[in-house]
Amino acid sequence: MGTVASKFKCEIVTPAGIAFDSLAAMVVVPGSLGEMGILPRHVPLVSSTVIGEARVRLADEDESWESLAVGSGYLKMQHDQLLLLVESAEPAGAIDAERAREALARSQELLARGDEPEV
Repeated sequence: MGTVASKFKCEIVTPAGIAFDSLAAMVVVPGSLGEMGILPRHVPLVSSTVIGEARVRLADEDESWESLAVGSGYLKMQHDQLLLLVESAEPAGAIDAERAREALARSQELLARGDEPEV
């Protein structure tokens, strides 16, 4: 009997470029109806995703997990290749807590005033 695939290619892409590219044993992404778990040999799938945490179990010896904060976007899983196209992606360990607090404060101020954010 043939061996069952235990890993697949996972690529997370933003408008700025490739944010993550590795072999994965499992990927969990945030969807509008909850989290979606993707394993090797998953049926072909196209879906929208929402802002949240994407978790990737690496296909390395210790099967460690990588976490990324991701913006909304789309995913496509086909032929053991997962492509996650998102507005933004940042590894959890690279998030600057102070910068995030400042961005939250600015957003809350804009909401309170009813202003539109500058693009």
